[in-house]
Amino acid sequence: ELPLAELRWTVDLDADGDGAIAGEEVAARRTAIGALAVESLGVTRGQGACTLTPSGLTASRHADADYAAVELRATCPDDGPLRIDNRMFFGDHPTHQLLLDVTTEAGRFTSALSPLAMSWSQPRTASWLGTLGEFLRHGIWHIWIGYDHIAFLTLLLLPSVLRNDSGRWQVASNPRAVLRELVLIVTAFTLAHSVTLGLAATGTVSLPTRPIEIAIALSIVIAGLLNLAPRISRLRLPLAFAFGLVHGFGFANALAELG
Repeated sequence: ELPLAELRWTVDLDADGDGAIAGEEVAARRTAIGALAVESLGVTRGQGACTLTPSGLTASRHADADYAAVELRATCPDDGPLRIDNRMFFGDHPTHQLLLDVTTEAGRFTSALSPLAMSWSQPRTASWLGTLGEFLRHGIWHIWIGYDHIAFLTLLLLPSVLRNDSGRWQVASNPRAVLRELVLIVTAFTLAHSVTLGLAATGTVSLPTRPIEIAIALSIVIAGLLNLAPRISRLRLPLAFAFGLVHGFGFANALAELG
C-alpha cells in the first residue's frame, strides 16, 4: 500500500492539475504505479530472485491518509527463506516505513522496513523475542527521527539547571535537586507516552491523526513559553505527563498498521 501523498511526487497523479487526486486519476496511472513497485521492491527466496508482476490496484485508507494498494504476484524458487528489500521513497522521505505482515509455513511475522533497515529476512521460526527486538528497534528509530518529541522534552529540561527567584531565572546551586528534577520529568513523559501507546495498540482508544499532530505542535509552543516565565516553571512536571499522553498517540499512529 503506497501513500498517495508521497506517490504523487514520483508518479504524476494529478492529471487535471486541480490539486486533488481522484480515484479515476489513480486508476489511469495503474501501469506506472505497478512498474514503480516492481522496480523498487526486491523479493528473493533462497538463492533465487522472484519475478514480480502487478495484478491489481485498489484504493485504501488508514489513519486519515489515502493509499493505492498494489497487488503483486511473485514467481519464486520452491525452497528457502524469503527476503524482502525496499528502496521506495527512502531517499526523499527519511520517516517513510514499509510495513510487512508475512505469513509462511514457519509462522506469521510482522516487521517494518525503513532507512535504518531496508531489508527483511525470514527467521527460522516466529518468536516473541524476535518481535520484541523489532519493536525495540522501531522505537529507537522513532525517537531518533522524532524531532517533535526531542524538542518538547528538551524545552522542558532546559530550566532544570535554573531556579525561579522573584520572577527571574537564577543558576541552581544544588546538583542533586537538578538531577532529581531531570529524572522526574523524563519519567513522567515516558510513563504517559507508554500508557497511551498501550491504549491505542490494544484498540481501547482510537483518535484521528491530524488533531494529535496539531496538539503535539502546540505542546512544543507551550513548553517554549514556559522558559520565558520562571514563575510558572513548576508546571513543567504535570505538562510532561499531560502532553506525554498526546505524544504517545502520535507514536501509536506511526505503528498502528504493524498489528
